[in-house]
Amino acid sequence: ATGMTDRVLGRIVDAKIAYEDHGILTCFIGFDFGGSNQGFGDYPLDTWDETEKRRVGTAAGMEFLIGVMAAVGVESWDALLGKEVWIEREEGNSGWEKIVVIEAPAYRKHTRKFDVREWQRKWTGSDGKVKV
Repeated sequence: ATGMTDRVLGRIVDAKIAYEDHGILTCFIGFDFGGSNQGFGDYPLDTWDETEKRRVGTAAGMEFLIGVMAAVGVESWDALLGKEVWIEREEGNSGWEKIVVIEAPAYRKHTRKFDVREWQRKWTGSDGKVKV
């Protein structure tokens, strides 16, 4: 059924902030679930600014990075590597599962979980584009 979630413990094995093919700044996190791997990210951290004629950073992008770091309980992006985290995945229409929540286990100090759906509701306009 669509909308069902499952919760699994995984380890972060990859964490990058980089430009993708079209010059959009994104972040990527790779998880190892002990036999299977899955990636999370590719959400835009910047947007095109017509006045500047270049891509500029957004508050939404900054909140994405801060949200992930707060959820994992780290002080720097590279510190994500090797951390165990709880992941909630939501089943999509095509049967694949999309990562929607990241949160550190209770034994590691962290301030809150990061729910990408909440981030999207707050930072995405009705046109689907990230707000500046």
